[in-house]
Amino acid sequence: GAMGPTDQDWIGCAVSIACDEVLGVFQGLIKQISAEEITIVRAFRNGVPLRKQNAEVVLKCTDIRSIDLIEPAKQDLDGHTAPPPVVNKPTPVKLPHFSNILG
Repeated sequence: GAMGPTDQDWIGCAVSIACDEVLGVFQGLIKQISAEEITIVRAFRNGVPLRKQNAEVVLKCTDIRSIDLIEPAKQDLDGHTAPPPVVNKPTPVKLPHFSNILG
């Protein structure tokens, strides 16, 4: 039975990972995931692509405050794709800054 996602189900998913104030917010595709750390590729930091596009970013779970799955843009019934949100938060609520989300 599918009781919920396993770690392997996250591999290849686009995620937004909120870390502490120093690290900021990373977005990318999960390449590896473990209890200790998460490796992402094609990473953005605070919305800016990393200079080395093929660089792998390893984030320790102790630095991570929250992880959000970024849903791929879905076409609505009219055939238009919804414009991507400025900040890839998978919620329709527009919050001025991440402190509201992280508490």
